[in-house]
Amino acid sequence: MRDRWKDFEDAGIDVLSVFFEPPERLVGYAEHFELPYPVASDPERAAYRAYGLLKGSFWQIWHPRVVVRYAVLLLRGRRPRAPADADLAQMGGDFLIDETGTMVFAHRSEKAVDRPPVDALLQALPA
Repeated sequence: MRDRWKDFEDAGIDVLSVFFEPPERLVGYAEHFELPYPVASDPERAAYRAYGLLKGSFWQIWHPRVVVRYAVLLLRGRRPRAPADADLAQMGGDFLIDETGTMVFAHRSEKAVDRPPVDALLQALPA
């Protein structure tokens, strides 16, 4: 998303990433990852519930693609870390909402690495 953000900006689309982490954990997140769009905190997960984002099963969370990603990081000498109270089971999603508040695209992740291609998001934009 970060690398294709300009495509959304050119289409007049605002991008917002919502996390369930508390605000203090998001301080500096956008800067660290060089995100050109804002991030928001939803520790109560009201938006997650409203958009039907559920918790995943063991196999959704530890899908083979996830395990491979972690293995690659370990082979590169990086040790993935999450806060002790991190909720790895929370599934994410991607949504497009038009200026009237109507959802025009919805993708609810079925596994931890399940994200729609950015081209699919761009193609779903209202003309």
